[in-house]
Amino acid sequence: MPILKAIGKRKDKNKKPIKFKQTPATFKMLLNYVTRKGKDQNEVYKSFGVGLSDDPEKAFKQTLFNWETFDTKDDIRLYKHYTKSYPKNYTDMETIEKITREFTEKNFLDRGFKCYVAIHQDKEHIHAHIITDCTNFLTGYKLQEIAREELDTRYKNKELRTHEFTLDMLKNSMEEIAKNYGLDSPQKKKINEKKQSINIGNMSKYKALSKEDSYRNKIASVWEKIVLETTTTKENLFDKLKENGITITRFAEDERPITLSTKYTDAKGAEKTGKSKLTTLEKEEDYRFNATKNIYNWNNVLEILDQHKSKNMEVEITADQVEKVIEELEKTIEKEKTFEKEFGELKEEYTKFVEKPLNIINRLADEKLNDFLISTSNFIKAVDAGEKNYNSISELNKLKTNEDFEKVLEININNTKREVERQEKERLEKEEKERIEKEQEEKARLKREQERILKNMEYNERHDKLRAKEKILENIRLQKNAEIKAEVEERRTTIKEVEREEVKTPAVENKKEKVREYGE
Repeated sequence: MPILKAIGKRKDKNKKPIKFKQTPATFKMLLNYVTRKGKDQNEVYKSFGVGLSDDPEKAFKQTLFNWETFDTKDDIRLYKHYTKSYPKNYTDMETIEKITREFTEKNFLDRGFKCYVAIHQDKEHIHAHIITDCTNFLTGYKLQEIAREELDTRYKNKELRTHEFTLDMLKNSMEEIAKNYGLDSPQKKKINEKKQSINIGNMSKYKALSKEDSYRNKIASVWEKIVLETTTTKENLFDKLKENGITITRFAEDERPITLSTKYTDAKGAEKTGKSKLTTLEKEEDYRFNATKNIYNWNNVLEILDQHKSKNMEVEITADQVEKVIEELEKTIEKEKTFEKEFGELKEEYTKFVEKPLNIINRLADEKLNDFLISTSNFIKAVDAGEKNYNSISELNKLKTNEDFEKVLEININNTKREVERQEKERLEKEEKERIEKEQEEKARLKREQERILKNMEYNERHDKLRAKEKILENIRLQKNAEIKAEVEERRTTIKEVEREEVKTPAVENKKEKVREYGE
């Protein structure tokens, strides 16, 4: 089952909220962090928008536009940051994406709040970051997460509005969605995995809790391990802690201000001492304890240790007893397998019989057979309901050895045979029909092809005749043109000769006249 965490406000050493105003710049920084901008992109399986663009830059601009539209850009609370962690060794990334996407769409987008999601695979447990825009893009109302105690006071007998919800509502929704995808409910998990939701004060604390090798987590895990050991008592508790690298730096049993410390090496290689108060661990780990007592509460620890001390009998199991238990388990498993196989055959044949409408006639005609079928139906219902199991193998065998069961088998075999014959007949008829249709299509195709060839031949014949006729006409035209050209040339020659003769005679007369003029 995924674990839902809400990254809330920062707090100082006195656990008072630190005034911290969210701005578009801090929102952009958070987007860069979850998308690993400028870092190893292999740490991110997939990042996408829910109601926003998958591109973080465009998603930022779209969110900024929403704030400007409803004039909320200068509000102290602009966005909400959640994380969803999945169990270790659960690496079905497609299912994780589907669960995360469905969770954000159902709980935020459908309410009018857009989100940006990034699924990280940089740790042993896959986890998703969900950044929710606190301004409703439909109404402009701000997203309001109501504390659990307010439901019994301020919101008692009041119906929550669309923009109001509690962390438990998100938890229940997440649980329901995860179950639909095959992830077990936390009630079926171990004691230390009973509850899946927690509020974390700030980002630095979230990173510390998420980091498995942090000194805080080392102190918490060693404390839990030692306290739950049945050999641990009040007298040897501190010695056992010391053997595992945890020391008590401050302890007063009356006031119970226990401080645990351990040595660790920081990122620069320097050796330091990390300290955690037991009361702080009690509050931070309280989300894990619903049905059981919080083992980080000192009063609860004293009760557990007293119970360990009061045990004066230890049950020793010999090798022969272990072997006998294993043998009994193997026999039980074999019986269960045999029962499941035989029961499956009975149920299958019964189902085949009753699903055939025509078999009603057989039941009405044979009262004994009808009684057998009623008994079989009751037995099947009892097994499916869990009222009967492999211990009822004798009753099962009695039903299967009944002569009426043989009748059922025979009728089912005949029905199956007839069904096979019917299907085979239909198959052959279908193949014959398809063959005839193909033959008809082939004949039609050949006919069309022949008609096309005949049309082409007729066209070519007409074309050849036209070409021959045009060729004859062309020859006649060329011949007439040649005759006309010869006649024209002949006339031109005659005209030129006549012109030459006419020109010669006037020239002599002019010459003589000029001579006379000069002689005057």
